[in-house]
Amino acid sequence: MDLIYIAEPLRSSGYGPKLLTFLEGQSQSNDLFTSTNTSNSHMQHVLEKLGYERSGVIHNLDPGDPEIVYVKRLVRA
Repeated sequence: MDLIYIAEPLRSSGYGPKLLTFLEGQSQSNDLFTSTNTSNSHMQHVLEKLGYERSGVIHNLDPGDPEIVYVKRLVRA
């Protein structure tokens, strides 16, 4: 997934989870990867609520704010 950004006034309105769910439905892959900074606890909560699992950490992308990598394995009908 590319960078997803919800405008400040619209945050906590349910748009993030809806957008991620839509993008999952558009994906042609069963394995989805995304990431967020350790400072972005709200996005971490959203991803974990949607079934994404922590897969690793990347240091040195943003100094002092490591990137947490998440994966979700989609089950297709």
